[in-house]
Amino acid sequence: MKINKSDLGAIEFSNRTIEFQKEIYQKYYVLQKHRMLGFIPIGSDAQQIDKKLCFFNHLSTQWCTPILNAVNSEMSEQGENLGNIDVLTSHPLHRLNFLAAADILKKLNVPTDIAIRTFIKQIILVQCKSLIAASSPRFLGIVVMAPKDDWHQLDYVENFIHEASHIDLFIRQLIDPMIEENALLESPLRKTKRPAIAVLHAAFVLSRIGAALEQMIVKQIHLHESRRRLVNNKLKLAQAIATLQLHTKLTPLGAKLVKNIKKATQI
Repeated sequence: MKINKSDLGAIEFSNRTIEFQKEIYQKYYVLQKHRMLGFIPIGSDAQQIDKKLCFFNHLSTQWCTPILNAVNSEMSEQGENLGNIDVLTSHPLHRLNFLAAADILKKLNVPTDIAIRTFIKQIILVQCKSLIAASSPRFLGIVVMAPKDDWHQLDYVENFIHEASHIDLFIRQLIDPMIEENALLESPLRKTKRPAIAVLHAAFVLSRIGAALEQMIVKQIHLHESRRRLVNNKLKLAQAIATLQLHTKLTPLGAKLVKNIKKATQI
């Protein structure tokens, strides 16, 4: 299966692109597996989302610890100190919230649901005040998430889309680079300056979340909250796009992606 630059520069989840990305990452994994901590499943995983949950506790310590150490290390390199990543006791409410979020996603467009099922193989749940969620090229297919007691159902929905979109873009970068000069820039999602590629990731993620919020408004899912979040989302996205256009030298593919984000979101 082959795709073209238009596919790589699109912001929508595409079944055809997802299939190609799985092939590319499988080849990448074969070459880099000595450095990897996780791997995307070969096919879409039809498991219920609650079957993918792994609570960080004494039973999962051996498997989870290398990944959590990698998260801590990467955040430290970015100038952020997570502090302690602690065990999270399994609770029915967590599973109910994840299932409710998965049900909302199924009511949106089909490729979004397929992408999340394909790209997110395992969700490690931890307790950490400074962390929301994390993914990395070192453990693609695995997401670390620290759900908070005051999270709304849409926080779960947004974080699914957020991390699946990061993984999507990580793999696209294996095919073709998007940034020529990776300078440090202001980020709409962090207090500290971030490399230009991270700001492009932020714009991509925000565009995907914004599209989902618009669908939820049309379908009247958490209508008031969806509207409120969409306003905030568009402000952050406009900031990211302005920063990229003013301060970053993009490759042709990166410029195409930004152009498509602007067109789709009317920013």
